[in-house]
Amino acid sequence: MQTPPSQAASLRPDAVTAEAALVPSPVAGRPPGSVLRASWWQLALRRWWPPAVFGLAALILWELISQSINPLLFAAPSRTVEAFGELILSGELLDALIVTLSYLVPGLLISVVLGIALGIFMGRSVTWGTLLQPYLDAIYALPRVAIIPLVILWFGVGYEARIFIIVLGSVVPIAMSTSAGVRYTSVKLLEAARSFQATELQIIRHVVIPSSIPFIISGLRIGTERALVGAVIAEVFLSLTGLGGIIQTEAERFNAPYVIAAALVYALLGGLSMTALGAIERRIAAWKAA
Repeated sequence: MQTPPSQAASLRPDAVTAEAALVPSPVAGRPPGSVLRASWWQLALRRWWPPAVFGLAALILWELISQSINPLLFAAPSRTVEAFGELILSGELLDALIVTLSYLVPGLLISVVLGIALGIFMGRSVTWGTLLQPYLDAIYALPRVAIIPLVILWFGVGYEARIFIIVLGSVVPIAMSTSAGVRYTSVKLLEAARSFQATELQIIRHVVIPSSIPFIISGLRIGTERALVGAVIAEVFLSLTGLGGIIQTEAERFNAPYVIAAALVYALLGGLSMTALGAIERRIAAWKAA
């Protein structure tokens, strides 16, 4: 004879209480949707208020320190914001940003495709991985400024030279990190895929790449940072264009506010890229949260 639900609930008060605690109860006079939105805002505030407070304190300290330093060498936040607005109103900042993105984005995309493909190849082949690893290490440690004369001889100072500088610095960390992720793929998962007679492409697509997502994202973070550095190097040493051109030109004129304003745009690009990569990782590798 089965126990009625009402009696079963009375027999297990702890279980009922725990189950009820998992269900968000609506606040009196407020629909459930507003409760969820309030919870989202609370989580957002708890996550972002410490960096916001720290950033505000840093700006105040920056303003106070800048009062005792020669303005030709260091600019206060207020003057930097003013210079930022002047660059925007004149259109110079937008034009420079478009020029920078015109080869930063293609160069980074080429690095992502080549780096992930090379990393999977090295990770799946022990022989080729062992053979290529020392050369990738050497390229990774090579200062790109040291090969600028060669780049000028090979490609000139145009678009191709900038793309080459960006790819050279970005593709290596992406390949190395991807290769490490492929090598650390669970043997049990690989054996399970082979037991179902999966082909090599199916194993790479359904087992190796999903398992290597954290490593790939880590490589993309480093590769993006090095792509931004490569863009600055290309703009300063090859041709004074883009944001790097503003930095170099205004530095020669001792206009520190303009230099800092242009550099902050690079910082903003880096911050947005890291945030986007983090969102992608949470989206396609939700299992990692467990």
